[in-house]
Amino acid sequence: LKGKVLAGETIRLPHPGSPALVCEFDELDSDILPNRIIATTLYTLMRHREVTPSLRTELGHAFAFFRHCTPIRLRSRDFRRIMIHRNMRHYRFLLNVCELAHLACNATRQSGAFRFFDFEEERMETIFEDFVRNFYRKEQRKYTVSRDAIPWDLGHSTPGGLALLPGMKPDIVLESPEERWIIDCKFYRDLFQRHHLSGKETFRSSHLYQLFCYLKNKAAQPGWENVRGMLLYPVTSTPVDETVVLSGHPIRIVTLNLNQPWVGIDRDLRALFALP
Repeated sequence: LKGKVLAGETIRLPHPGSPALVCEFDELDSDILPNRIIATTLYTLMRHREVTPSLRTELGHAFAFFRHCTPIRLRSRDFRRIMIHRNMRHYRFLLNVCELAHLACNATRQSGAFRFFDFEEERMETIFEDFVRNFYRKEQRKYTVSRDAIPWDLGHSTPGGLALLPGMKPDIVLESPEERWIIDCKFYRDLFQRHHLSGKETFRSSHLYQLFCYLKNKAAQPGWENVRGMLLYPVTSTPVDETVVLSGHPIRIVTLNLNQPWVGIDRDLRALFALP
């Protein structure tokens, strides 16, 4: 016998005296939609002409595990068809990577060929922000991590003015008994702005204004009087690590090198707050 015996169907057999039972069981099949998506992504990346030979070889080794899966014409809606439950939670990260590759991949007029476009800074900023927040949420216990909205420190205001105030929601808020931080993660090709006449480089004013507004309004809450701020950028050309104090609030402008092995990224993120 194999699987679950179906008593009702067995009774309705034409020859109930025969030694036969109706059973129901699942067959293990690797040719399922999640595996098809992974196989299709690997196959697409292998055929891209900008992929280095060494990376193409690694992709080929990974594709060998999915050689029995049927490649599909991948569409964005295919990722929405998959329900990630507990027994397949290990698929979540892989499918997120596949979706990221799919969003960056455009078909060309040449049959079967593809090209990649650069990710928009807005999309990469969201990925960068989520990565840093989840790192501190999972990899340390010194701070509690949140991104709660900051209320405005209001005086007398008209109802219409209150209704038109924008919300303030920082990327990351770190809180411990000893210190408190508000972090804004920015993903830009250049963290400096340049004067159109003199060419002088300065920090981006809009980023400083935004973070300073967060700090001043958060400092109005009891216990947050000495809150500190940080603007975190990826390294593009030259590493930066500078601190300015505005109205008593230290603001650190610092870069993180993402173009290094994971061990180095882990080390640098911990070093920002002297974490073990």
